[in-house]
Amino acid sequence: MALTAFFFTATACDSTQSVSPPPDPTAQLSLRPCSAERLNPGSTSGRAECGKLSVAENPEAPEGRHIELNIVRLPAIASSPKPDSLFILTGGPGEAATDLVERLPPLFRDANRQRDLVFVDQRGTGESNPLDCAPKEPMDYSLSAQESQAMQDSLLRGCLAGYDADLRFYTTPYAMDDINRVREALDYDHINLWGGSYGTRAALVYMRRHPDTVRSAVLDSLAPIGIQLPHHALVDADTALRNLFGLCEQDAACQQRFGDLESTTRQLVADLDDRPRRVSVEHPLTQERIQLNVSGQWLASLIRLALYQRDLGPILPLAIESAAAGDFRPFVLLLTLAEDLSESISIGMQITILCAEDVTRPAPEHNLERASILQLDMLDGMRATCEFWPRGELPEDYFEPVYSDAPVLLLSGELDPVTPPRWADYAGRTLPNSRHIRVPGAHHVSSNTGCLNDLIIEFIDAPSAANLDTECVQAIEPFPPFVSRAGPAMSKRDGDNHD
Repeated sequence: MALTAFFFTATACDSTQSVSPPPDPTAQLSLRPCSAERLNPGSTSGRAECGKLSVAENPEAPEGRHIELNIVRLPAIASSPKPDSLFILTGGPGEAATDLVERLPPLFRDANRQRDLVFVDQRGTGESNPLDCAPKEPMDYSLSAQESQAMQDSLLRGCLAGYDADLRFYTTPYAMDDINRVREALDYDHINLWGGSYGTRAALVYMRRHPDTVRSAVLDSLAPIGIQLPHHALVDADTALRNLFGLCEQDAACQQRFGDLESTTRQLVADLDDRPRRVSVEHPLTQERIQLNVSGQWLASLIRLALYQRDLGPILPLAIESAAAGDFRPFVLLLTLAEDLSESISIGMQITILCAEDVTRPAPEHNLERASILQLDMLDGMRATCEFWPRGELPEDYFEPVYSDAPVLLLSGELDPVTPPRWADYAGRTLPNSRHIRVPGAHHVSSNTGCLNDLIIEFIDAPSAANLDTECVQAIEPFPPFVSRAGPAMSKRDGDNHD
């Protein structure tokens, strides 16, 4: 499942949208069986229900423009289901929750045995008046950073002009009030929340605005309001990368092969920023020849992207060694991941959230003990976009930490480059009935890793995090680093043969 967590990318745009006349604001939510092609074969076939709920774009102007929220519900399998459903809040920001129905992860399948699952496309995503900005042409990777920024802003301005929406009303508080309206329409007194990445912020905002309706919450990879992306992006990515390099230092074969990876990476990024290289390579999917402008920022952004996933982090030592020798093909493979992520995100909604809630906040002070490895600059380009992007409206107390006495399970991965454990600690200060589980071998969004699936189901069934036996989490070890193209296990058998 692709939970992207503040994945920000430049895209070409196609702002053409088909917007129907405002629906009757008195219409009620009616769910009907979904068409078979939308379902996850073998797990939801014949059971999913779909529907639309009309809500006012501006709740204070109920006679004004209305939008329809896209909803999918998977009724519980049990003949006597639990009355409290599980609402799924996804990441990005900009991912459509209903997209997860087609690739339902094991955790949600298990939860669905006893409880209804409810997926609501947040306003601005999926089929809820999406703020899409889809590419018309393949990305031109030969452009410099300045050229890419200029093209991005031009294209985004065109998308912005084509939206049939007032973006001031697409911030998280409005979206979470939508979730509560869906809860009311489906007649649930209390609900459970699962949030991943940006979905954790959404869940926290919901808990603040509708506290009496929350039975429990599972928050995986905390992105609380105080995270202020992209101000903290560099520090958090560097920390995850140092943790990964530390694993290499503990592996004799890895240490012998790669030496001081931190120095190698820092020097490589700096050299490429000073002297970007023009590289001609085959696109991994199309096999067409493409031209790359390989800068330090390009490389750093792909290293950060690889750190999101548990199966990609271990290849970084080998990929960095290859890049230092002038072979960038391992990183070119990551371009396909970046392209897939950009296609799954409503970019306009993402920018709306980031500009209102993160980018334009006062910059925090960082006391860096060591020089940055990645030297990643995610701020200047995003600030440039936010200068012309409409600013969303927020409550006066929005940036205060969220207090809730609901039972909350907090999960974080030690190798997460964007929402590391410190942000779960930060959020947990005002969640007195919370418990934070740090997962040593996890990266970003770890709910389906190891025994966590079972722990989450146990917590939702009897929401008291204090009673969970979490000893099994320590068995979730990081994947060993690759020291050859054969992988870690074969490399150990091969001894010094690293060809």
